[in-house]
Amino acid sequence: MAASRLLFSLCTALAVAAAAATDTLKQGDSLTAPATLVSSPSGVFELGFHAPDPARPARLYLCVWYRDTQPRTVAWVANRVNAAAAAAPSLTLTAGGELRVLDGAAKDGAPMLWSSNTTTRAAPRGGYSAVIQDSGSLQVRDVDGTVIWDSFWHPSDTMLSGMRISVNAEVRAQVRGPPERMLFTSWASETDPSPGRFALGLDPANPSQAFIWRDGNVPFWSRANGLG
Repeated sequence: MAASRLLFSLCTALAVAAAAATDTLKQGDSLTAPATLVSSPSGVFELGFHAPDPARPARLYLCVWYRDTQPRTVAWVANRVNAAAAAAPSLTLTAGGELRVLDGAAKDGAPMLWSSNTTTRAAPRGGYSAVIQDSGSLQVRDVDGTVIWDSFWHPSDTMLSGMRISVNAEVRAQVRGPPERMLFTSWASETDPSPGRFALGLDPANPSQAFIWRDGNVPFWSRANGLG
């Protein structure tokens, strides 16, 4: 009897966990640490707040990581420049389809640490949603499935299957400021995801050439002549 009750409890707990897992953040909702989004249908990737430096567990970053890999392997980071210091930072999706990482709760007027930097017309009928894919891509799309922003267009340091490299990040919504270069930029260290010294991208003057630059503009390597 005890074994039967244990088995029932375990099955119930697993069912609740499965039901609680979602891959979608809806417009107007918030994802607050320690909650996460899990890619669907296979659960390959997870999106949430993570402290990459065990010595500094209070410094949190919104990350996409491989869900079943230990130690945790991060594929993408949003707020690389500004770590969250609040115990419960949040990710929100505005009516205009903009993702924002806040150092706390939106209702408390928490400061913004990062945004997807997009502005669109008023939300379409059905609104926008942010969805984490089994490819590792975090997408903002409307109810018809039209993608207006994709983390694959704004990489961190990792190239995942399905990514396409271009000189500038793809744009399907209005952005504030000049065009953003599409660069894969190293971490400052193994435990610090802030931008490091090296960046991989295409040469704006000759897009057929891939370069690694050091310290912003010093050529370190190229596909054509192997500098460095």
